[in-house]
Amino acid sequence: MSSFFGGALEYYDFYIYTSAAALVFPSIFFHPDMGGTKSILASLATLGVGYVARPIGALVFGHVGDRWSRRRVLVITLMLMGIATTLVGVLPTYSQIGVLAPVLLICMRLVQGFSAGAETTGASTISLEAAPPGKRATYTAWTQNGNYAGFVLASLAFLPVTALPRESMLSWGWRVPFLASILVALVAFLIRRKLAEPEVFQEQARSANPGQAPLLLVFKSHPWQVMRTALVLLQGVVLTLVFSFGLAYATQPQFGIEIPYSTMLWVAIVSNASALVTHPLFGWLSDRIGRRPVMITGLLGSAAMGFAYFAAVTDRNLPAVFVCGVLLTGGMLAATTGVFQTFIGEQFNARVRMTGTSVGFQVGMIVGGFAPTMAAGLVEGPNWVPVATLLAIAVTIAAITVYFSPETHRVPLRQLGRRVD
Repeated sequence: MSSFFGGALEYYDFYIYTSAAALVFPSIFFHPDMGGTKSILASLATLGVGYVARPIGALVFGHVGDRWSRRRVLVITLMLMGIATTLVGVLPTYSQIGVLAPVLLICMRLVQGFSAGAETTGASTISLEAAPPGKRATYTAWTQNGNYAGFVLASLAFLPVTALPRESMLSWGWRVPFLASILVALVAFLIRRKLAEPEVFQEQARSANPGQAPLLLVFKSHPWQVMRTALVLLQGVVLTLVFSFGLAYATQPQFGIEIPYSTMLWVAIVSNASALVTHPLFGWLSDRIGRRPVMITGLLGSAAMGFAYFAAVTDRNLPAVFVCGVLLTGGMLAATTGVFQTFIGEQFNARVRMTGTSVGFQVGMIVGGFAPTMAAGLVEGPNWVPVATLLAIAVTIAAITVYFSPETHRVPLRQLGRRVD
């Protein structure tokens, strides 16, 4: 429950920011003389800025989580995310304070990124360590399932916003979903404040040498695991290209497609709602047959479906857009995200698990964070091939990494990871 609601908050915040960055921010936070394409590039770049702060948050909160308390990290990250997102909803615009408006927006995005640096990995770590034997992925999948719930909530929150007259949407309507995030944060906080520390963490904490910093220890004893985690996290490009750049590509006039924004929100709602059903099933399946076959299938399938999805959007074939969105998100992507948190957590010893997963996770996600900006720079008009190719390259690298990784689904919890001196 704790991990699910925390994941829901993080991705509710992520997707309302993504939606606003594609729809609203180019018009209200940047100089009006920038023009359509440049303002969208600048707006999507603020989305990527948050990913720069994530590795810093991973270092700080990973250290706290491995040295002192998993629970404490989850409470702090939750409060930071909720406060920063709520403050975005009260920021003044460019017409009110000039260039200070995008500066403040970037500052809030940096706080969001700093908080997110250990949110998902921290929640997944505590779920993995508390799970019964043979059910680690089944339990840990609910962290990522919260992420899909956050996407659905954010899309539903923006539907009435898009129905407003444009003047109302730009003046006050877009602020409501940001202000509402405090409600999700409150629910998650009430659950997290009562969490107990996992038994395996308490054992490791008692035996740890207090003079050893988890960051130095993880690079000393688990360097390849950190690199492996970063490469596997290239799969994050799928989310940011489909639901960040893809939203702007489908709706903004300069790309020449102009599918109604409300239609694309329904695509996101239906696609992510389907993943709420399939996601835990893929976690359960990987507990039976292994992490590698499920993840590799999902990654390579995501590469193929990326081409199909962007082709359907470019052709304005709305039935195909919905079908491809469900097959991509509820099928191939869910097969990856239902397992990867468990997969990367199982690479590390409990002494350094939160630090190792957080650092590797966020380094890999930097590419995903700036992928929409790269895609916007590559595309002129309705040309989807460079975007789908970028997506395919990223997930193929992740699939190759998984193929050459050890299978861990039958390794006992206390034996996971290699040496820690």
